[in-house]
Amino acid sequence: LDGPAAGGRVRLYEPDWQDEPVDFLSAASAEFDATGVVRTARRCLAAVETADPALFVGVELASADDEARARPLDALG
Repeated sequence: LDGPAAGGRVRLYEPDWQDEPVDFLSAASAEFDATGVVRTARRCLAAVETADPALFVGVELASADDEARARPLDALG
């Protein structure tokens, strides 16, 4: 990482089921499935310090080579 090391408080939580971005998650799931390298994917909301919450998606890959790491990012554009 560039710059000095610093920390911040991050609050993680699940979205309210009524606010779940179902269309996005369905599309992302199909794109991840098509890559052939995503084993699992999980989502959460995270609020860093006083910032508004943002949706984060984490993936577990079937292999850890550089090409496999790039494919999920390429899939979502």
